[in-house]
Amino acid sequence: MAVRRRGFVACRKAAGYTREAPSIEAPAAVAPTAVDAPAVMGLPNTAVPVLDRRMVLAGSAAAALVLGDVEALRRNLAEAVDHAAMSDASLDDWEHTVHQYGLAYRYRPAASLLVDLTADFAELNRLLHRRRAILVPTRLTRVVAQMAGLLCATLLRLGQYAAARDWARTAKIVAKESGDSKLHAWVLSQEAYSHYYDGNPMRAVSVATQAQHVANHAPCPGVAQTAGLEARVHAMHGNAEEARAALDRAERALGGLDAEARMPSCFCYDEASFVYHAGNTYTHLGRIAEAAAAQERALALYPRTDYFHRPLLMLDRADCLVLDNEVPAAVECAKRALRDFAAEPRTPVVDSRARQVLGHIPAKAATLPAVQELRDLLRDAAA
Repeated sequence: MAVRRRGFVACRKAAGYTREAPSIEAPAAVAPTAVDAPAVMGLPNTAVPVLDRRMVLAGSAAAALVLGDVEALRRNLAEAVDHAAMSDASLDDWEHTVHQYGLAYRYRPAASLLVDLTADFAELNRLLHRRRAILVPTRLTRVVAQMAGLLCATLLRLGQYAAARDWARTAKIVAKESGDSKLHAWVLSQEAYSHYYDGNPMRAVSVATQAQHVANHAPCPGVAQTAGLEARVHAMHGNAEEARAALDRAERALGGLDAEARMPSCFCYDEASFVYHAGNTYTHLGRIAEAAAAQERALALYPRTDYFHRPLLMLDRADCLVLDNEVPAAVECAKRALRDFAAEPRTPVVDSRARQVLGHIPAKAATLPAVQELRDLLRDAAA
């Protein structure tokens, strides 16, 4: 995304460094040209050196030094602006940055997103260290909590569950400091998912319950997300009544959200998220018709560029086909889920879900050529 790097390019243009560098090559047999000095100085004619400072700057090494000076100048200027009290313009910029990251989370591969997040967080960290003795604005505290939560969510998709929880721990501390209970609940929802995808569903439910308590069960994305997670865990354990109750809570929370909180963003909860959770819940409960209807609706809502939820939805469908004794169709659906997104790196979460589907295929069908192809696809991914 690199949304905070455009100012550096603008500085270069303003300083004139984007123009073609002048040549500094002088003819070998020609002596330096003599020119008249300004008459008011009363100086005799003298030779102007062939290489002046401007020409030296055309050299690549010197130019690199100047560009480094430009960056240092930019930082000094930013520090001067924000030294006594952080400007509204700077806070607006950081809030816009984190908002854009929330939207990008839905369609950008996690590895690519992590690079930009890390770079911007380093800049944010520098800013915070400089302000240790100055009151940090609440708006900036919220940005830090959101960025830390985003890093948790991104690392989760990369299968780095321990690192994700470390960032969740930091995000929780900062979110609590901000006094925003809904943001705190959202951070806890990210931690809950790190436990869920790491194979610890009961710990995930415990953190999910904490998130809903922190928000006092008020409608917010954190409450909706964790209620949906609870439904999925209860369904995995065959607890249909508890799963249905949790799904109802997620739906009520969704209904209580305003338009801004229902955007397709990592920080929000929308209809696509809810029907995905409902479809996964019904899949685990073996309610095939309801699961299929939810999967169709979710696939219609998620954009085709969503490399995370769409393959998971197709794998849920494959699981339903296995339950319906349609093994060849199930295997074909699972293979499409893995192949359709071959242009993007598959996440460990998707591969893990595909292995679950493979494990649900009856032993009598395990020798089918299509099943072996699916097994090979997953083996190649692990290599």
